[in-house]
Amino acid sequence: MEFLNRTREKQVLARSISGESGSLVVIWGRRRCGKSTLVRNVLKSTDIYFMAQQTDETIQREQLASAIGEKIYGFDMMVYPTWE
Repeated sequence: MEFLNRTREKQVLARSISGESGSLVVIWGRRRCGKSTLVRNVLKSTDIYFMAQQTDETIQREQLASAIGEKIYGFDMMVYPTWE
C-alpha cells in the first residue's frame, strides 16, 4: 500500500530522528489516521520501534527489552526491575 500525502510530516520527523541531539516530537490525531504508520514509514531498519500497551509496567519493560533485543543481541536476556 502506498503512503500518500505525508511528505512534509515525514521530512519533519526524519530530521528530528536523525539529529545529533535528542528531541521530543508529539504526534497527535484521532484514532486510525496513520500516526503509527507515519512513524514506522520514517524509521530505518536499524531503528527500534516500540509501542507501549496499557499493561503492567513489568510486562512493558519485558516487551521493550524484547524489541531492543531484536537489534542488540542479549539485551532481552536481562531482567529489568525498574525503568532506570
